[in-house]
Amino acid sequence: MNHQDVAELLPWYVNGTLAPHERAQVEAELASCPLCAGELAELQRIHAAMHEIDQDAPGPSESLMARTSARIDAQPARVGAAFSVKDWWNSLTAAGKITVLVPAALAAVLVVIAVRQSALHQVALSTYTTPAGVAGKTLDERTQSTDQVAQAPAPPQAGAPLPITSGAVARSASVNEAAAPATSQLQATNVLKRVPLPSGERPQLIRTGTIDLLVPDVEQTLAQLQSLAQLQFGDVISLDDSTPSTPGVRHTAQVQLAVPADRFDQTMQALVKLGAVQSRNISAENVSDQIVDAQARLRNLRRTETDMLRILDRAGKIPDVLDVTQQIAQVREQIEQLDAQVQSLQHRVAYSTISIAIEDEKPVTSAQPGMGAQLDDAWKAAVRELRNYTVRVAAVMLTIIAFAPYWLGVLLIALFIANRLRRPSGA
Repeated sequence: MNHQDVAELLPWYVNGTLAPHERAQVEAELASCPLCAGELAELQRIHAAMHEIDQDAPGPSESLMARTSARIDAQPARVGAAFSVKDWWNSLTAAGKITVLVPAALAAVLVVIAVRQSALHQVALSTYTTPAGVAGKTLDERTQSTDQVAQAPAPPQAGAPLPITSGAVARSASVNEAAAPATSQLQATNVLKRVPLPSGERPQLIRTGTIDLLVPDVEQTLAQLQSLAQLQFGDVISLDDSTPSTPGVRHTAQVQLAVPADRFDQTMQALVKLGAVQSRNISAENVSDQIVDAQARLRNLRRTETDMLRILDRAGKIPDVLDVTQQIAQVREQIEQLDAQVQSLQHRVAYSTISIAIEDEKPVTSAQPGMGAQLDDAWKAAVRELRNYTVRVAAVMLTIIAFAPYWLGVLLIALFIANRLRRPSGA
């Protein structure tokens, strides 16, 4: 056995799947070849890293693993042979055949159910009409009605925001109409049967609210908002407050609260009691389809990652191992991105956001400071003036000293001339 043959057997040597005689030949080559020993160390490092990742991953898909193993084991014997459906079916294990037949049977059943549901829905639409004033009612109001038969409203587009302006009835109606098309069909069936919707069919809504308040005291209202957020198990996530310094300007502030979704209505009712409501708006966004789709894709990616880790144990040459490792890294990146997206949507569903704009009822009357502040400012100004005057006097004295040779010379000449003029002319 030459060096090339031993190098090709190294991945199976690391996995422990070689025959005894081949293992002895590989070990003999490793003892005498440093190059093979270095390649073995690199394969062992990659193998250990992959198994560390594999320990934290969920269990593999047994059916996919069985089919993949069967294909890998049978691949050398079918080189050059034409593809045959019969041979492929015979090559599958019992679990693989069940895995192929069960989805096909389920798909056929779902198609039959969908056709029947569509036919029943068309019959209901042609039989029942929508009375005036029923479309704006909630599901409970429509089920309690004894003299009208309601037709389910047309479902809105998935993920579209639901603007709601005022009133508990309008909010409840918009929330009920925000469900996905399948949920709207289920609601129509339940209305016709006069039974309530199951609790598990509630859509995943991101609710937001805005309210403008006119309050007697902005500072006191800010303190009340902080206490209200703690009472509702929420928090203040933003605050913009600036006290005006110009007389005649109203004091305003912007606050944003995050509260649990089940305490949203209770918090909005408490905010109304803090002052006069100038405007109020409530909206909801249905993200049920986004969350379900992201979770399904996340599960598929995790199964793919697990199966790729299993297949990595059967990879042969180092380039194949590196290629599979790169693909695993790409799948892991997609898993992390989807997981972050799902967590963000779930957090926004669990915690509703309320934006509050508060304005003082009376404008600022005076911006004059108190007497103590005025005296303090006057003292600081006097000290500052004394310091400046002292600096100016010192500067003048330094200037006189610097020019002493000039003015002393002039002074001596003047004294000499005055002395000469005082002497008698005959002396």
